[in-house]
Amino acid sequence: MSTGCGVWCVGYRRCLMRNTFLLPLFPLNVVLYPGMLLPLHIFEPRYRIMLQKCLAEEGKFGVVLIEHGKPEDDIAHPCKIGTIGKIMQVQKLERGEMYVWVLGTERFEIESYYLTADEYLMGRIRLLTDTPLDPLLSSVRLQTLVQSFQTYLDLLTTLNDKDRATVHMELANDPAHFSFQIAATLDIALAEKQKLLELDNVQERLATEQAILERETDYLRRLLASMRMRIQHLPWGGEVNLN
Repeated sequence: MSTGCGVWCVGYRRCLMRNTFLLPLFPLNVVLYPGMLLPLHIFEPRYRIMLQKCLAEEGKFGVVLIEHGKPEDDIAHPCKIGTIGKIMQVQKLERGEMYVWVLGTERFEIESYYLTADEYLMGRIRLLTDTPLDPLLSSVRLQTLVQSFQTYLDLLTTLNDKDRATVHMELANDPAHFSFQIAATLDIALAEKQKLLELDNVQERLATEQAILERETDYLRRLLASMRMRIQHLPWGGEVNLN
């Protein structure tokens, strides 16, 4: 971890050297993807200060998954890859607390970071770009992925006893955005979600998600079958809707 920075920039302004810039970092137990919304309750004094400074500038900060530590630690060490979050809406609460809604924009890599005088992290970062999807990739393969994702959503809503119609999700037409949409929806471990964020090739990300969807769909089907079997043997007849 770096304890300082050779060239100072304010907020989101780019540095002249190496095309990097400084950005406040918010280590959390969550993975934010580009194009996805994240609601946050800001209550710690240091992060309230950070948010006020962000709002005075471009309204952006870095959302990063915690690699070591806890959010409330003096320094919660972040993973190297994160996503820039743009503040879209702020709701001020009592005692200076806030609810903010943040939109993921671009992926970045942390080159170094340090603890500011206000006790939040500042990182020197560089933006990452995706290798776009090969235009020769068969549309049939993409359609297969769409069907796999919809099947997964159907199983999730059934197990959570929700009406599928109430879980409306308009699937993105852009393959990169669609890949992040899938990643955000998958009910998997944070470490696996982070690996999806770190992939910089859209085709590889989609292929990895296809494998995960197949694995998770198989698990959910077995779980649903087991639940139905147990319900059938309940002494009171168990009228539970698991259709």
